[in-house]
Parts: sequence; C-alpha cells; structure tokens
Amino acid sequence: MQTKKLIHLTAICAVFFLVLLLCFINSINGRIDFSKDKVFTLSDYSKNLLSNVSEKVQITYYVSDKLSSLYPEARDVKDFLIEYTSKSKLVSVSIQDPQKTGLEQKLLSLGIEAQQIQTSTATETSFVSVYSAIVLEYRGKIEMIPFVVSTAGLEFELTSMLQFLIDNITRKVQILVGNDFTLDNDYIYLVPWLESAGFLCTQVFQTELAKLDYSIPLLVLGSKNLKADDIFEIENFIMQGGNAAFCVSKNNVNIYTDWTAQPDTNTLLTDLLDYWGISIQNQLVLDIINYRIEMQSDKQDSRNEYINYPFWIVTGRHSLNFENILSFGYSGLETYWANPIELFEDSNLNKITPILKTSTKASLMSEPFDTDPFRNKTRIFEDKAQYILAATLQGKVKGYYTTAESPNVKIFVLADQYAPSRMIEYTNSPHNMDFFVSVLLWLSNEDNLLQIKNKGIRSTSLESISNIEGVFSALKMTIFL
Repeated sequence: MQTKKLIHLTAICAVFFLVLLLCFINSINGRIDFSKDKVFTLSDYSKNLLSNVSEKVQITYYVSDKLSSLYPEARDVKDFLIEYTSKSKLVSVSIQDPQKTGLEQKLLSLGIEAQQIQTSTATETSFVSVYSAIVLEYRGKIEMIPFVVSTAGLEFELTSMLQFLIDNITRKVQILVGNDFTLDNDYIYLVPWLESAGFLCTQVFQTELAKLDYSIPLLVLGSKNLKADDIFEIENFIMQGGNAAFCVSKNNVNIYTDWTAQPDTNTLLTDLLDYWGISIQNQLVLDIINYRIEMQSDKQDSRNEYINYPFWIVTGRHSLNFENILSFGYSGLETYWANPIELFEDSNLNKITPILKTSTKASLMSEPFDTDPFRNKTRIFEDKAQYILAATLQGKVKGYYTTAESPNVKIFVLADQYAPSRMIEYTNSPHNMDFFVSVLLWLSNEDNLLQIKNKGIRSTSLESISNIEGVFSALKMTIFL
C-alpha cells in the first residue's frame, strides 16, 4: 500500500513539475530547439540586427489554412516567424489567410499570386490554389518572399531584407562576359538569381574596364575574347584592392550542338591566374561521380537510354573543403567539361585553398578531346586520382604587367565557364546559381550572412559519399556494355 501511495505521489509531483517548467518557458517567450540544424535558433548576427531596430517593422505571413495539411513544413514557417519577431518589441508578426479575409486583390497588386498545388486521393487528382507569402513593411517600404513552404534558408532571406529596409545596405556585383555568350541568353538565370538574393548586378563591357569600381566584387565569365588591355585593367582592379571571381576554362565547347571541345588559344587571363598561383591545366576532367543523362540511342532501334556522362561532374559533400567558409553556403554544384587546377602558394604573400575537388576516382583527358557521350559511357577510369576544380586566394598578389603589389584581396577561381550557364537546364541544377551567391557574399565580406545562408538546406547533389569505393562499384554495375 505504501509503495502504491509513493508511486502515485511521485507521478503527481512529476506532472506538477512539468507544468511549472512549461509555464517558465512560456514566461520567457522561449522554446527548446530540438531540430537537427537548430533552424529555430537565431544567429547572433540576426539577433543583433533585430535588437538595433529603432522603428516599427511589420511582418505579415499570408498563408492558406489548407496549406498546412498539404505541407506540414508550412507550420514551421509560422513558428519561425514568431521566434524571429520575439527578439524585438518593435518587430511584430501577423498571420492571415488571404482567401478568408478577402486580401487576394491586395496581394495581386504586390505581385503575389496563388500557387497551384496538386493533391491526390485514392480516386482523383486535383489542384488547389494556396498562398504562403511573407511581406515585410518598414517606413512605407516593402520587401517580400512570394512563396515559401519551409524554414530552409528563411533566416538568411529575412535578415537580408531587414538589413536592406533598415540600413539601406545593397550588395552589388560587376559582371564581365569574356566569351561569346550573353547574360540575356546563355547566362540567362544568373542575374535573376543574384537579384533575388539581394544583389544589384551591373554588366561591364571590355571598353569600360578602366572604370571598374574596386569596392564592388567583379565576376568574370569566360576569357576567349579578352585582350591584353583587358587583362591589364583586371590586374589593375586587383592591385587597387578589388575582389574577384573567375569562371574560366582552357577549352571551348559547342554546348548547343555536338558538344565537341577545342582548346582555347587565348590564355591571357589564365596566364595571369597562373602567375598568382592558381594554374588551370589543359586537360578535361572526367569523374566516376557524374550526371546520368537520357539520350536517344546511337543504335538502329532509336530507343532512349541512360548514360553516365563523366564530363558532367557532380560535386557533393565528398568534394568540399569544410574548413573554408564557403562550405556554409554549399548546396551542390555541377561542372561541365571542367579543367583541373594546380596550386602554387606564395606563403609570404597569400594563402591559396582548394575549395572543390573531384572524387578520388577521377581521370584526365588530353587533346584531342573525345566528348561523345556514347563513346565515354563505358569508360573504366583506370588512372584514378583526385583533382581540384575550384580554389580561393586570400592575401596579396604581385603585378604581372607592373611591379605593383596588391593590398589584401580575395580571389575565387572555378575552372569551368559553363557552370553558371543554361547548362543547368540539362542537369536540373539551380543550386549552381546558389553557389555563386555564396561566392559573392564571401567576396563582399558578408561572412555572417554566409554562415546562415543555407541553414536547414540539404545538398541536392550527391550529398554525403563517405564510401567512394562502394559508389564506384555500384556505378560500374550500371554501365551499359
């Protein structure tokens, strides 16, 4: 009897203690974050920004009630907004269903439209219209996220928009296209993606390079048409302290026709990078970890077949240098006909770091290049090694055309001019654009934002390959013999 009373008393005390604990947590307006990536725990950077808000900021989450039943993650968005706004008494959140409150026309005037979501039952498939938009208002200015269904990357977007509204901070980038491509067609996705991340993009042409603003990062895409005078101005930009990213190749590929590759005879820019210690080699890289494409067979039956195309390399977390800050903003990158990079660091001046590598099962192809998908589908990769695809330089560099020495600068090099192009249509790789957002944040010295940029986002590439030998064996089983 005494034992039963003791058990009963213990249970009552436990319940009472739990109620007190919940009341305490509620009283401090806090929550225990059990999520794997701590997505509900704000960074110190966001907390500091919110604590410095001096005027009222209104955040409104326009969400359809029925969305929560279709996407349970949408409930996390509500919770995150409540947590986000709890850090400042001047920042408040309101949650409204525009379809119930008659606000659809107001949202349409802001450029926010309902999205069609497919629903299925045992007997039929239908579509429903739903809203899930976030609008920030501050002193008559408005920023918005037209559609969001999860907390992945949400802190970065909110903090970036709040930073723009309150402090009028605008990130900028200068873009130079040095090959036969154009931003409007061949690099069609790059500028809209950068603008959606808060960058103001300005295209600069070869005749304008003498007017480059060294306080704004420079992004160079390709080098086929650059002349010696252009390289001189790019070096001068660096010598004045400018930060730059270079996506350049030692080869040119007919990406719209037969994918044949030819060496690029214009090595002016790559010679400059080589002088600074980042040497892009002439070979093409092939990797056992690659994108599998569907193509019409070269046989008489004209059927479609899936082909492992080793020139389209899928970089995953197995490729990444986790000691570099760019790993914080990494969600995947596919490369197309990339070249290997060799590094030669001048430790007295700078630090050069490999950022992305192939798997340990990659190989090289020298001229003449045979890029035919059908002839390469049975490649066995007898000479296997790991090669560098991208690298960064931090520190000073010496002048190539002059005797000058730069102040401390940041330089990023990817040996692939096609990664930010519309080649991503073939591989469904919007994360390529996202990677360049990370690079430009780094060049803009926005390390704090970069650290929260992809919070809660999983790599859509081959994310975690800890056993390359096992993957190698599995892929060999899928090769068409």
